[in-house]
Amino acid sequence: MSAHKIVIYSVKAGKQGLLYDAEYDGEVICTSTLTPFLDACRVLQARGLSGPAEMWDMVRPYPRMRSTVEAAAKLTVTDVGYGPVFKKWRPRHAQGGQDGDLEDAG
Repeated sequence: MSAHKIVIYSVKAGKQGLLYDAEYDGEVICTSTLTPFLDACRVLQARGLSGPAEMWDMVRPYPRMRSTVEAAAKLTVTDVGYGPVFKKWRPRHAQGGQDGDLEDAG
């Protein structure tokens, strides 16, 4: 099975870093996000897609990141003071909070 190819484009600088749009199969599926690969994988999973996924940009001749749709859709990224780390992602309705609420992945 070939990997789902997600292409990202930086669109602007936000307070926490560059914001990206993510495109899949010619369609923009995420806009202005700090975590384009993870957010795009959640969109793909919601559409019933699974399996290998790769994040590409327009600069490198190789993927910037690889995972499976299922694994990446379960994660988000947060800065814990000494740098970014992966955390477990929970949907907004899970705890009545905001999309991207964090929980330790370990």
